[in-house]
Amino acid sequence: MTVSRGKNWEVRFDFKALEKKWGKYNDRVAKVMTDETVKEMKKSLKKRNNSSGMSPSSPGSPPAMVTGDLIKSIKAKKFRNKKNKTDYKIVISSPYAKIQENGGTISAKRSQYLTIPLNQEAVELRRSTKNLRNIKSLFVIQKKGKEPMLVKKVRNGIKPMFALKRTVYLAPRPFIRPAVKKVLNRSEKIIAEMNKGNK
Repeated sequence: MTVSRGKNWEVRFDFKALEKKWGKYNDRVAKVMTDETVKEMKKSLKKRNNSSGMSPSSPGSPPAMVTGDLIKSIKAKKFRNKKNKTDYKIVISSPYAKIQENGGTISAKRSQYLTIPLNQEAVELRRSTKNLRNIKSLFVIQKKGKEPMLVKKVRNGIKPMFALKRTVYLAPRPFIRPAVKKVLNRSEKIIAEMNKGNK
């Protein structure tokens, strides 16, 4: 497997390294293996549906699905390789792919703080609003020795809505490498079934 990380992530199988197992390069094999890997990636993400967005998947497991944008961004693409042969690759256009796969620190860039939703209402509010500063019912409070919070005024006082943090560390939640590994382990069976269907 080769992975290139430009604007989009691109995943391709290294046929030279797999020649003993799969035989010489064949565009039908490239297509079926690419399609199977896309299915496996999407399956792993759908399996852990998390519609609330409040309970992230455990570190080391594929990321929980909230909006479905990551799944939608995974596509198999046909192209011409350096030898001018038909080839296939997986393109993942979501900007969240890298941080989910490898983990890392997320820092505030366009504003002073990252806004971390603390409840389902906050999740829905962030989805539907481009700029939380435009919501007049929200305001910032900060207790001594504590990080600031974005809160909402309610009848009985205030309701915490967002934690405000300058940085957040996200542990790896890989979905690319595990999918590729599973498909590689089943590759001989997949190719045999493909050849059987083409006879």
